[in-house]
Amino acid sequence: MATPVVVGATVFLAVADTPYATGMTLPAEAPDRQRCNWACHNGTCRHASVLPDVLAGDNGAYGRTIAALAYIGRATGIGYAGANIAVFCVAWPLVTGFIYAVAVGRQVWLR
Repeated sequence: MATPVVVGATVFLAVADTPYATGMTLPAEAPDRQRCNWACHNGTCRHASVLPDVLAGDNGAYGRTIAALAYIGRATGIGYAGANIAVFCVAWPLVTGFIYAVAVGRQVWLR
């Protein structure tokens, strides 16, 4: 069984093959009011969100996650990107793996 850290690192390396990481040029797309595209990623798009604001809005889960990662990055000195990797590629998989191990252990030992 692969450890959560190995899985997280593998996912990071798979995702790291992005246009920014490889030096490729990004497609030149005009902002689209109907869907997100690279113009939204590289700038600010003002289109209607499909998800409710409690999830996707600046004051919702998405906005608060971004603010928390920025705060962690400033407080620790590792920056936003470092905080993103520390939380989602290291801490989250470790916590999830621990919870999974506890659940499996309870099933095995409580029989």
